[in-house]
Amino acid sequence: MNCRRLMSLSLLLATLMLAAACAKKTPALNLLVWEGYADPAFVKAFEEQHHCKVSASYMGSSDELVAKLRGAVPETTT
Repeated sequence: MNCRRLMSLSLLLATLMLAAACAKKTPALNLLVWEGYADPAFVKAFEEQHHCKVSASYMGSSDELVAKLRGAVPETTT
């Protein structure tokens, strides 16, 4: 009887682990925007309406935009 309980418990545990692995993850939206263009009130309303997480990354110049798109750190001019 002990072996049967152990097998049932193992099967239950495996099923729970599989169900947890299949859990739906929250979608994410990454924005690359000019300063001030991602108003927090708008972002919050968008997240609630579309059930996603918005992450904004800000840029200050076109050179910075190109650098971020390429994945590089922009050079600073002095």
